[in-house]
Amino acid sequence: MENLKGFAEVFYDEKFGTNYSEKKESVTIKQNDRNRFKKELMQALLEDLGVVFDNVGVVDEGIAVELPNAEEGSAVVVFNCKFKNLDYDFDEQVEAYAAEVIRKEKDKLEREQARRTKFKNETEAREKRKQKQSEKGE
Repeated sequence: MENLKGFAEVFYDEKFGTNYSEKKESVTIKQNDRNRFKKELMQALLEDLGVVFDNVGVVDEGIAVELPNAEEGSAVVVFNCKFKNLDYDFDEQVEAYAAEVIRKEKDKLEREQARRTKFKNETEAREKRKQKQSEKGE
């Protein structure tokens, strides 16, 4: 990941233009600078991925990596990047995402538990009906 490190080191001291959107109340990197940074970052990523993987190339959607698979032959993953607004709250977004993952996992577990409880209740009800029918038949 040497090329990505190199990009990060150069970017640290970079001067670039900004725009302020009153409508969105946000600050962005000017488009020409943003496009240049994206091109440089993607080139660094391309070179670093090329060290790790055999089949790496550029496609419309970004950088494609072919991952070999014994069963299916291969699968392709595409990498791309997006520069967020300068007022993007990194920590807040990371925390919000982590909380959302936890919430979804909790919901999934609750649904699974409800499904198991319903199945158990239905099974018990069937057994009770069978028992009552067999008692009537005796």
